[in-house]
Amino acid sequence: MGLGKTHQVMALITAIQEQGEDSRPFIVICPTTSGKWELFKEIFRESLDSGQKVVVFSQFLGIIQMIELYMAEQNIDYVILTGSSRRRGEIIDRFNQDPDCRVYVGSLKAGGTGIDLIAASVVIHYNR
Repeated sequence: MGLGKTHQVMALITAIQEQGEDSRPFIVICPTTSGKWELFKEIFRESLDSGQKVVVFSQFLGIIQMIELYMAEQNIDYVILTGSSRRRGEIIDRFNQDPDCRVYVGSLKAGGTGIDLIAASVVIHYNR
């Protein structure tokens, strides 16, 4: 990625951060060819293949959306908790109690404190 593109991406990330918990739609396309993304997929897949449940935290909704698309493509059962999520307790209970629900993805602001994800044995913190 050239320097000009880097500045454009950083400006987009800043715009996302400034939007905060605004409920209006904001679509972001994240690159999926980075070394970090490839390492995430490797760790993620190894964890699932070994029968573990995985928690993924990010502070950026664009990354959460990218992970959600990946899980849908891979046919992986998951739950997501963000600031716009309703029924927070049901989301957490499903992850903890449903053996088919293998992944919890949450924004740090929405679920970084005050929740018990007792079913998880792997935690990944994924940011830019």
